[in-house]
Amino acid sequence: MVVVRASGRHAAHVGLLGVVVLGGSCVSTDVFQCHSDAECNTADQAGICEENGFCAFPNDECPSEYAYGELAGPELAGQCVPLSTSSSTGVDTPPMGDTTHSTTDPSTTDALTSTSGASTTGAGARVTDGLLVLYTFDEGSGTVVLDHGAPPVVDLVIPGDASVTWGPEGLTVTADGTAIDSGPALKVHDACSASGAFTAEAWVTPSNAVQGSLSSGPAKILSHATSPSTRNFTLGIGHLDDGPSGQLAFAVRTSTTDTDAYPYLYTGSDVVMTAPMHVVATYTTGDADRMYVDGIEVAVGPKADDLSTWNDMATIAIGSGGPSFLGTYHLVAVYDHALSSTEIQQNFDAGY
Repeated sequence: MVVVRASGRHAAHVGLLGVVVLGGSCVSTDVFQCHSDAECNTADQAGICEENGFCAFPNDECPSEYAYGELAGPELAGQCVPLSTSSSTGVDTPPMGDTTHSTTDPSTTDALTSTSGASTTGAGARVTDGLLVLYTFDEGSGTVVLDHGAPPVVDLVIPGDASVTWGPEGLTVTADGTAIDSGPALKVHDACSASGAFTAEAWVTPSNAVQGSLSSGPAKILSHATSPSTRNFTLGIGHLDDGPSGQLAFAVRTSTTDTDAYPYLYTGSDVVMTAPMHVVATYTTGDADRMYVDGIEVAVGPKADDLSTWNDMATIAIGSGGPSFLGTYHLVAVYDHALSSTEIQQNFDAGY
């Protein structure tokens, strides 16, 4: 797998991994492409972003006095930068902040893309207007998933008994009953209640296409809720016991629903795939609730009432108790408005 990442937080990872060692160094399979010199700064040295989009760091053994970092790919990593190309991009970018938890300014969030086997996501800028929360699941270890949306941040906390594993593609939930959530996400409540609209977005790879049931509810990919059955919204996989399988479910609490947000909007059958899929749900007061898969609208519902009854103590949650979504999380985001079909296509093209 080759992973191309280009955001301020991933630049912090370059600071940890972009060590230059000439000779028989172990070269990472990950690749980082920079856009400015600031993205090549580390905790102990200042790098430069070469014209080919790779970071280089000072090295006295090189005639150019620079060598490519570890994340420049197997052909360039550790190699001296030729004298004719050793130069920075010249982009005037402020130095990086705290690399242990650097909150990305939503107005400058860059595209996150990956290529894995036959599944390829393209490059390009994600929509940043109205971005409230953003989780990219590339911590690789630990018990905290960082929020890189608008301040104040609402990091997700992984409990010690959670059935999860970290991997190069993200965070995988392996057993039902796993609940990973934040403290009260008041910024989500306030912004969406005020706008009367929102977007819930996720890049995920389900472990199987049939999850959830009519009796236990959808397998919860993403929720803004106070409990598994009391929600402001839930996006999940919802298999009806007496109906088709492989469906997505979207529940929105409005002024005319109960606290469980019933009735839910379901897609048709065989929408869920056991491969990376881009799932988006939008809601607009006075319009409708909608779902999209890989940029294509797959369901439209009749809900159009306001969000005045939302609970302000609701947390952002993935898994969210039982039944939990089983599979891998690559990216999760929430916006304070309903993304247009063009914006949803833009995020799909950007990948994760």
